[in-house]
Amino acid sequence: MSFYRPFSYRQAYFHPEQLADQFTEPSQCKSLLDTKWNEGFFGVRFRDSTCPDFLPRFVPLRKVTLVSVDASDQINLAFKLGQYVTPLTATAGTPALLPTMDLTPILPDVNSIKLLIGLRDTDKATTSVWNTDDHFPPGMWDALERTISPVAKAKVLHTILLRLIRVRRRGESNPLLSEEIDPKNHTWGIRLQEDTAYDLLVGYFRIKEPSVDAPPVEHQYVLTNPSEELQASRRFIQINANYRNEEIWIQPKTAGPGPIQVAIEPSKLGDTKIVDPKTAKTIGLKFPVLIEPQKWPTAKKVNLWIGIVSTLLILAVWHWYTDATEAIQKVFLVMMAALASVAVNAFKDILLPKR
Repeated sequence: MSFYRPFSYRQAYFHPEQLADQFTEPSQCKSLLDTKWNEGFFGVRFRDSTCPDFLPRFVPLRKVTLVSVDASDQINLAFKLGQYVTPLTATAGTPALLPTMDLTPILPDVNSIKLLIGLRDTDKATTSVWNTDDHFPPGMWDALERTISPVAKAKVLHTILLRLIRVRRRGESNPLLSEEIDPKNHTWGIRLQEDTAYDLLVGYFRIKEPSVDAPPVEHQYVLTNPSEELQASRRFIQINANYRNEEIWIQPKTAGPGPIQVAIEPSKLGDTKIVDPKTAKTIGLKFPVLIEPQKWPTAKKVNLWIGIVSTLLILAVWHWYTDATEAIQKVFLVMMAALASVAVNAFKDILLPKR
């Protein structure tokens, strides 16, 4: 699945900074994207000097693949999301944590803001032992809470996060898999068909201290796609617990030439206006889909049936016409003309459907 937007980087955010020069040179950039070099990990770094022990640490969360680069203004990098990094196995007396990497041997100054770090071959041995999984690992949020710095934990405490669990065609058991839905822009997402219902399973989780009461819920999630673009069984998800899975069905209404985002974003309770997720501490969800036209939608099947039946009736009336009296033939001619009009309109709507 593609992350819903590219990341913008200044040259100073790269290490080594020569990486930025490679991204701005077309031939070198293409070479980087066509090799294993474009694979990496998305994760967390720390910058608050009040927790100096955490400054050199990198906490990996998920594998990513760099799929496209736009260097026309700043350097904008688009990533495809991959497998999750799984927490380390808990031992007696030690809770499960996420793995970490010490950046001290890599960065000359761990206080510097470096957001895209190229690893040497010797550093990659550390990442090779990290276990990953296609599915969201059990205990992931708890392990993240225990792995980040106290300052970072205080900032994210009571934050509610929404994630996509599964999309599947209504009535079917197998989930739809992510695929490249826009080769030109290297966008990965889910392929849907118009006028077809899909079950959408999402889950929310509140980061909280077990012994601390969470503040009252002031927000909800709202499906922001317009109804003429996407119908749904409901457009609001109420937050009624610290964690819960919620299922709704959605039905795309209009096919389009390129991907759109299915967006479920936070709003104040009783309102539809989208709020700043950082201020609200309520993080929504966006994921790309490509809505394709049905090859044989219901209307087209009905028109085909009408066209065939009308044609057969014309043949039957013609058979009776040849043996009928002149008065009856006039009636049959009217009937055949009416049936011919119905058949022509039905076949026309198949070949030239109305939009």
